[in-house]
Amino acid sequence: MVLLLLGMLVMVFWDSARRHAEGVAQRDFDHRARNAAGALEARLNSFRRALLGATGFIEANPNASLAEWNQYGEILDLSNNYPGLIGFAWAPVLREGDQLHAPVQLVAPVDDFNRQAIGFDMYAEPTRRRAMDAAADSGRPVLSAPLEFHLKSVSQPAEKGMLLFMPVYQAGPVPQDEQTRRSRLRGFTHAAIHFPTLMEALPGLVEQTRLFLYDGQGTAQDMLLYSILPSVAANADKHGERFVSVQTIEINGHVLTLRLESPKVQVLPQIAGVDLLLVFGWLLALSIAALVAQLARMQFHAQRLAAKMSSKALSSERQMRIVMDNVPAIISYVDQDNRVLYVNKRHLEWELFGERIEGQRLDERFLSGTDKNPHLQAISEALKGQPQRYEAHIAPDRVLDVTIIPDRTGSDTETEGVFLFASDISDRIQMETRLFAEKERAEVTLRSIGDAVLVTDDRGAISYLNPVAEAMTGWPLAEANGRMIEDVLPLVDDQTREPAVNPLRVAIEKNEVLGMTNHTALITRSGQLVPVEDSAAPIHDREGKVSGGVIVLHDVSESRAMATRISHLAQHDHLTDLPNRVLLQDRLAQAMLGAQHNERNIALMFIDLDNFKTINDSLGHAAGDQLLKQVAARLLETVRDDDTVSRLGGDEFVVLLVRMAEALDVTRVAINILSALSRPFWVDGHELHIGASIGISQYPQENATASDLMKQADTAMYHAKRSGRGCYRFFSAEMSVAADRRLHMERALRAALAENQLYIEYQPKIRTVDNALVGVEALVRWQLPGGIEVPATEFVPLAEETGLIRELDAWVMREACRQCKRWHQMGWTHLDIAVNVSLMRMDIETLHEVIQDALNETGLAPDKLEIELIESEMLRNSEATHAWIRRVKTLGVRIAIDDFGVGYSNLAYLQNFGLDILKIDKSFVHALEHSADAYHLVRAIMAMAHALGYQVVAEGIETEYQAALLGNEGCDLMQGYWFYAPMSADAITALLQSENPLQQTAPESQ
Repeated sequence: MVLLLLGMLVMVFWDSARRHAEGVAQRDFDHRARNAAGALEARLNSFRRALLGATGFIEANPNASLAEWNQYGEILDLSNNYPGLIGFAWAPVLREGDQLHAPVQLVAPVDDFNRQAIGFDMYAEPTRRRAMDAAADSGRPVLSAPLEFHLKSVSQPAEKGMLLFMPVYQAGPVPQDEQTRRSRLRGFTHAAIHFPTLMEALPGLVEQTRLFLYDGQGTAQDMLLYSILPSVAANADKHGERFVSVQTIEINGHVLTLRLESPKVQVLPQIAGVDLLLVFGWLLALSIAALVAQLARMQFHAQRLAAKMSSKALSSERQMRIVMDNVPAIISYVDQDNRVLYVNKRHLEWELFGERIEGQRLDERFLSGTDKNPHLQAISEALKGQPQRYEAHIAPDRVLDVTIIPDRTGSDTETEGVFLFASDISDRIQMETRLFAEKERAEVTLRSIGDAVLVTDDRGAISYLNPVAEAMTGWPLAEANGRMIEDVLPLVDDQTREPAVNPLRVAIEKNEVLGMTNHTALITRSGQLVPVEDSAAPIHDREGKVSGGVIVLHDVSESRAMATRISHLAQHDHLTDLPNRVLLQDRLAQAMLGAQHNERNIALMFIDLDNFKTINDSLGHAAGDQLLKQVAARLLETVRDDDTVSRLGGDEFVVLLVRMAEALDVTRVAINILSALSRPFWVDGHELHIGASIGISQYPQENATASDLMKQADTAMYHAKRSGRGCYRFFSAEMSVAADRRLHMERALRAALAENQLYIEYQPKIRTVDNALVGVEALVRWQLPGGIEVPATEFVPLAEETGLIRELDAWVMREACRQCKRWHQMGWTHLDIAVNVSLMRMDIETLHEVIQDALNETGLAPDKLEIELIESEMLRNSEATHAWIRRVKTLGVRIAIDDFGVGYSNLAYLQNFGLDILKIDKSFVHALEHSADAYHLVRAIMAMAHALGYQVVAEGIETEYQAALLGNEGCDLMQGYWFYAPMSADAITALLQSENPLQQTAPESQ
């Protein structure tokens, strides 16, 4: 009877322990499977976000080169940050009648695999075309069906992959209907996903786990994308004992199925311990039954058996002790007098009572008192007939499950002693502790993360909200508990404001994980609209049935606002908020298309402000920016709402006029613009006056493109400036010829700078008192390869207009200083050199750098360099010029005012500039022979200049009379063809070496 009862206890205990261990392991395996699916979904969503970033790059840089595209790819660092994403590409859509083509134009990274895709027509291949059509119609990223990739070579086995396509439309919001989306489709960006690389880098997989990834809902063999078959897991198939978990993943409507399998023997090493416990339990039961019988016989026949004990009985007892000592449990027997009659070996090893105490009374060994030993208390109660069970903590990490059973073998009412059984439950306690810790960590995590988490039962009733969810929805958990998910979490489409299906409902009903949805917003309890991204998943019980669901929400208000802001900045000028070149090109293309279909005219105006550079240099860039903002506002006032005013940069604006009936309408707008810009502007207390030059091109024109219209308007604007500024000009064919010639001349000038076709001639300056050659003026010349000379009056203004003037001036300044330094090294250290610069050619800061660099590079003494400034330019920008002269004179150079007399200045005003030299304009010199007024004016200028301490130079002297008259009036230096024509550096050297007297006859005119 005792054996039967103990056997039943062992079986119940073993079955309970095995079920508990299997349940814990199954939940742990399901948890790891869900983590693996979540990690795969997160990785694929990261690919989607990377593709969205690449799409934004191509929208902001529609003409990006392969190098720029690849540089963007290097910044992303795909192999480290996005393992499995082996490249992304850009394929613009080309239309040929009703046929569409999408050849790959840009790839990144440019490796052997991606390079072979360049030029491949993605739209010609059916699998890719179906995904591209779906993306173009929906306006969202779409995954293609599986494709075969040959990463290394075509001779190697193909591996599965997919392409994620993202449509790119013309600038502006994404069209709402499919037909408009198709008509405004520009092309596709796509990302190449290689599943072997992706899965091998996936975190969270259990060792010896079989993994299968399928395309779609199901696990059919023909849908298999990738699999991992560890040898140990494969060998376990013959036992048929496996844990299985199937997870579904949805990426923008495309479903993937992840199946994981694991042999129980690998996942449940503790089951072996449970089964071993069964064996030991039966051994224990047998031992206890034998012990009970033995003890009963000993108690009942004690004296007779003591006298007649035979060697056979002693041997039997020894055998019993051997069995009991090797049972993996504590076994003890205590009689009514608290005397220990038997303990097995395990009792001593586990130190329940300490050293061996057989034959001793427990109440003698353990002193009685208020703080009694808990084991003694339990035994005492058991001796009274009350079975006892408790947990004994015998060490920090060791716990025993102790059971004490009264022994009523000899009587139904009296207790003759107690049986004490104890088993080690340390592993079970540790497992429960770990489960509790994991639950606690999960709770802390949910309360700490920045996303909102809501949990419901299978009906959709709220059972949990983390603090972020409470704050986001406005519902405290106490009030939300038990309410339906739709009450606490109402979702709408953030564009249409139409109610949206709650994804948690779908996840519970379909028993599948749903990925993030776009354009979703939450209506909070207070009525506020919060854009969110969400993902939902079902929760399963231990039988695998859906018991509830969880939804995670992320507030994307800032990111969506930032995306909108970035899109706006990519298409608008940061200063004036007018459309920039990118948005202008898009609107121009649309206007040209509309003009073709509706037979209406459009006009394009290229506007360049007059005198803006002077204001910007004199008052500073801040004032210039304020002026540009006011100009933008006035331009907007002169056009209609459906016209476009754009700023290209600097002081260049473009106006696109639509629905123009005739040229007269365009003329009225041009006149209104010129009138609006001619009115005074007020900036920081300054009254400013500017004008504008306007070039106009019109459409329709045969075979004209948007680029042609821009070039035509630019050419017409250039002619308006050449015509005196403050006017407008319509483009004509004759202008195109002139523009072509100007373009040819610009290219030739660039080549001349690069190929050393430019050279410098030097005109001597003669000291009046002794006719000594004391200085030269550097004059730039340009000779074409055929020997043709290009006048400086042609190529210098061209250099100013095209931005080449800085390079030209720097070259002249450097070469002139280098030549003067050579003459000093040859012994003529008295010689100085003059270089003419124009403050209209470049900004003052740049001009200062040019002078300083030339002096530093050549080593020329600064006091041997004269900088000649034109009088009219000094007065046009007097404040900035005055500041610049003070700064540049700190270098030690001398400043001369050139062409004095043709401006509107007076010497009293000019003395504020700190000048050193005054050059009388040649027009006054030429008038000396036939105008008494000119003679008196020149005398007065020289007298006042000397009184102010200026050195006086007269240029353009061509007759002996002019030279004599100016010499008699005290002119310090003279230059002109009467003395010497401009000549080469070698000729100047020869002249300095010659001892011949100064030539007294004028050379032939050149």
